[in-house]
Amino acid sequence: APHRGDDEKIRQLGLLRRYGLPVPDFFVIPAVWSKQRRQDMPAELVTPLRHELLARGWNDRPLAVRSSAVGEDAANASFAGIFLSRLNVLGADALAEAVAEVWTSLDTPTAAAYRERLGIGGEPAMAVLVMPLLTAVASGIAFTCDPVSGREDRMLVHANRGLGESLVGGEAVGDEIVFAEDTGDTWRVLEFRPGAKATMSVPSPAGGTRRVPVPV
Repeated sequence: APHRGDDEKIRQLGLLRRYGLPVPDFFVIPAVWSKQRRQDMPAELVTPLRHELLARGWNDRPLAVRSSAVGEDAANASFAGIFLSRLNVLGADALAEAVAEVWTSLDTPTAAAYRERLGIGGEPAMAVLVMPLLTAVASGIAFTCDPVSGREDRMLVHANRGLGESLVGGEAVGDEIVFAEDTGDTWRVLEFRPGAKATMSVPSPAGGTRRVPVPV
């Protein structure tokens, strides 16, 4: 049955919850199931997924289905933007389909080339994180140290209107904010570079997402 896993992304969510941050509830499909990704979705997984949604009251709730590959967020590797996530997934049938789609991103030429470049061998595996979709007014990506220089007294935030997939997928240029930590452990805005923010990603009524102009 789906359960909480020990992948880095999942572990970080658990730590955030432990420290009292408002993390939505979630469950995890363990990475071992992804080894069957080139076959039909096994009934031994579909049935527990249906029961999980029913038990949580999520049958009619929009869900986010997120990739969480083994080694995805290692110290010398980041697969951000390479593996798929699926947003606004509605119902058990759509969930099973979304999980299969997320698994297939393990085998794309881009993912294979990145693994080869970093010398990551062996059969790739991916856990999948399932949680309620937050219909965000704005969303962003935060780097707790400068991703270029590695400076830990710098924090970088990219933000855009709507759902975060437009930023992760490189489909939108959001605002970039650089924070600096001073000697009093206070973070201040060092730089602010406004993005174009011409379009944003929003949930579609029938499931999935769509791009719309950002309201003026």
